[in-house]
Amino acid sequence: MRRTALISLALLAVMCLYAQDSLRILFAGDAMSHTVQVKWAKTDSAYDYSPCFSCLLPYIDNADYAVVNLEAPLAGKPYTGYPRFSAPDEYLQALSQAGFNLFLLANNHIDDKGNAGLERTIHTLEEQHCPYIGAYLAAEDRSCLYPHYKSFYTDTDSLTVAFFNYTYGTNGLTLASPAVVNLLDTALIIEDLQHMESGADLKIVCVHWGAEYQKHSSRSQQQTAQWLADKGFDLIIGSHPHVVQEYTAITASDGRLVPVFYSLGNFLSNQRWRGSNGGILAQITVDMHSKQIINSEYLPVYVHKGWWRGIKQYHLLPTPQLIDTIGRVALPKADRDSLSVFHRDTQTKLSNINIIN
Repeated sequence: MRRTALISLALLAVMCLYAQDSLRILFAGDAMSHTVQVKWAKTDSAYDYSPCFSCLLPYIDNADYAVVNLEAPLAGKPYTGYPRFSAPDEYLQALSQAGFNLFLLANNHIDDKGNAGLERTIHTLEEQHCPYIGAYLAAEDRSCLYPHYKSFYTDTDSLTVAFFNYTYGTNGLTLASPAVVNLLDTALIIEDLQHMESGADLKIVCVHWGAEYQKHSSRSQQQTAQWLADKGFDLIIGSHPHVVQEYTAITASDGRLVPVFYSLGNFLSNQRWRGSNGGILAQITVDMHSKQIINSEYLPVYVHKGWWRGIKQYHLLPTPQLIDTIGRVALPKADRDSLSVFHRDTQTKLSNINIIN
């Protein structure tokens, strides 16, 4: 039964048809589940997170594929926040219904509830037909599902993307064998590259790394990014610092330019202080014919906690839609000011690339 589910997910990962000349892949940062988020999502009989993502639906829908870091196990009741998370299943359901296609599990909170938490997380992902990457119940599952391949087609071209996912650690917690989490280990990455299937046109690696709340990438992140580029990765997406870090394009040893988003910041969380009260959606555009990344863009997204359009919830607000009319936006002044500061800080940090239209 379980093997059938794994095979079905693997088949779904390579079946997709698009009649277009370019491909857009969207990445979101850390989807956290703090205690207050769970309380605010509670309804009479369940949990409802759908209002959180309503303002972002056009942007997610405009992408051909969307990836998010699920930084909270779906370990069942009792639901808990920091330091050891367990989110309701409805959280995953809302992310999936918003349009996210791939869920990253290699992060420092995946072991928060031990083997039982990981097992329930993966079973829930599979039950909801949500592809995942980065943590597995056994090495044989990893060999079947890793890396994650996704193929796209036009009338004349096809393109296959291989997704990789690693984390610097798991907060000192370890899983009992045979469960495995992808650690950011150079020997492991080299082995993964050596054993991957041929035919991938792009290799994208999502890395959980860096120091929390540091506004700029560390020397270690930069060295790791250069190493990853030299090993053949075509795009590097970072998470974990809970703040937006800079974007750059580094030159690999073979001359390729490799885009690097060092940290996308928080996607959804209860962290309210400057810099952590938002994040970005990073989007790349790939030419289907040349199979090259031809553009990198981003969307600043502010996490508003409170009332918006008659609903009290955590709302992810795309700041470019609001910034020119911020004085007339129906938010308390303190929130309007925080949104403006977040937008300005993010735009200054990422001044070398464009905002998504």
